[in-house]
Amino acid sequence: MKKQKFDREDARLLLRLLRENNFPQIWVPDPENRDLRQLLWHRHRLVQMRTRIMNQLQALAMNEGYRWKKKLFSEPGRAQLEKLALAPWASRRRQELLELLDRMNPTIEELTAAVEREARKRPEALRLMTHPGVGPLTALAYVLIIGTPTRFQRGKQIGTYVGMIPCEESSARKQRLGHIGKQGSSLLRFLLVEAAPAAARLHPDWRCRYVHLAMRRHKGIAKVAMGHKLAVRLYWMWRNGCEYWPSFEFGSYAGAVRNRKRREVERRPCDQRALMPRLLIFVAFFGRIQWGFRWRSRDFGHCFFDRVTGVILRVGFIRGAMLGYLADHQLRVFTARQCTLREGPVVFRLT
Repeated sequence: MKKQKFDREDARLLLRLLRENNFPQIWVPDPENRDLRQLLWHRHRLVQMRTRIMNQLQALAMNEGYRWKKKLFSEPGRAQLEKLALAPWASRRRQELLELLDRMNPTIEELTAAVEREARKRPEALRLMTHPGVGPLTALAYVLIIGTPTRFQRGKQIGTYVGMIPCEESSARKQRLGHIGKQGSSLLRFLLVEAAPAAARLHPDWRCRYVHLAMRRHKGIAKVAMGHKLAVRLYWMWRNGCEYWPSFEFGSYAGAVRNRKRREVERRPCDQRALMPRLLIFVAFFGRIQWGFRWRSRDFGHCFFDRVTGVILRVGFIRGAMLGYLADHQLRVFTARQCTLREGPVVFRLT
């Protein structure tokens, strides 16, 4: 049907969808779900307020020439902060901020304990907590906001729903990707971005991917990308009903692990030795270029040194190539003998 903005056409479309029982269903959270979301939001806002109070106390200490960072909120650091000689209004500000901080800490601890109790009541939240970096707060927020995994057909839809995919402003054949969409729940997006670096600190594979992205792009972009990956991973854990396992991959690319293992088995053990002649070729070629450049110069000392270096490089290149070829040949003969003893004659195809 064409996109015509007429009430009569819209009414006919709605009637046809109802008759065919093809009307799109929208998931609506129940009252208990909405009430638990208020618990998460209340704790989140109180933590933000406590962070602002702590930053103000840090500013007061830095104005006096002290930079204690986290040590400021320990018992010795707080005692030193209270002993600082401040002006009247600055002293009153310090006193009231410390009173607010003492009043908010027990409240936040109480709300955190309530979140942990609610997370233990749900088996899906306990299953998600087996993933590195995912705690009760992130697991409970994910379960409450996503609702049910059957709403989504694939993992890519999770990134769209949470708002962690880039906006696209393409024209003709040029593709332009901007900032993330920021749709959906900002609380869940914040928790995923905070949990991704924690997973990177605990798991070596996540750490390698995070460092690689941070070096290529930016630390902020790496955190969002790993948060998006974490959201998809938690979705497949919840949908498949299984706990986290380091060597297990989820989604439509589950066969990639099997193919990767097959490639590792079929990989020749002499690949690293075969790279040595290529490296020597590059070094000899670079030395030849540098040798020719120095030969045109008037400095005889540099010229003589470069000529000797070029000869050494060429001798090393020939020796390395011969050793690499002999090692490769011996390894192939040894492998053929082993395979002949175990499985019969084997025919190698040299490429």
